[in-house]
This record gives sequence, structure tokens and C-alpha cells, in this order.
Amino acid sequence: MKKNIIVSLIVYPVIAIGTFCLCFFVRGNYALTGWADALFFSGVFVALAGLLTILSFFGAFDFMIYGFRSVFKHMNRNYTNSQDKYPDYYAYSEGKKAKRKKEGIFIWIWLILALLLIAAGLIIDGLTR
Repeated sequence: MKKNIIVSLIVYPVIAIGTFCLCFFVRGNYALTGWADALFFSGVFVALAGLLTILSFFGAFDFMIYGFRSVFKHMNRNYTNSQDKYPDYYAYSEGKKAKRKKEGIFIWIWLILALLLIAAGLIIDGLTR
């Protein structure tokens, strides 16, 4: 399996479980409405994390990553641009575009997980009314 698929299989369920536990146990509402709220909130949180992944895939954060990378590289006294694989931002963004085109994006895990959690929250909320 590809690395990004394995990471998605681990990260998104951990985000879902973490936000569910945080919302459920911090609020302390152990009735069905507490379950519904926690499931819905964790589904929305997983969906937002997935949307950030899509934005990152399309290069929305390339300028920030390159900027921070450059700042820390230039703190080294012996650093020159000739040592770098990407000497300027344009080369960096083109290199990342080629890498993203080759790797692709895997959205099904977070999309299915978010839809299941939101649907479960709405169903449980409908049962309690």
C-alpha cells in the first residue's frame, strides 16, 4: 500500500476517536443526546481535517512550508542556495506539483468515516426527540 493510504487509515480514525472522547467525556452528558452530539461533532471534525488534506494536496500551503523551510535553512551559517534541491519557490512548487500528480490523493477513508459519524449522530438525535 502507498504511504498516504496507510497514514490515512491511522490518522483519521484516531482523530475521530479523539474528538469523540473529548466531546463525550468533557461534557459529561451520558444520555443518548450526548452520544449524538459527540458523534456529530467528531464527524464534522474528521470532514474538516479531510478538507485540509485536499487543500494541502492542491498546494494551498506550499508557500508557508517553503517559507518556514527557508527560514530554518538560512539560519545555518554555511548554507548556500546551490546546496538546495529547490533554490527558489517556483522550483519548489513545480517539484511538489509533479510529486502530487504522481502520488494522487486518497479521500475515501475520511469521507466515508465522516459521513458515517454524522449520519449516526443525526439518527441518534432523531431517536431522542
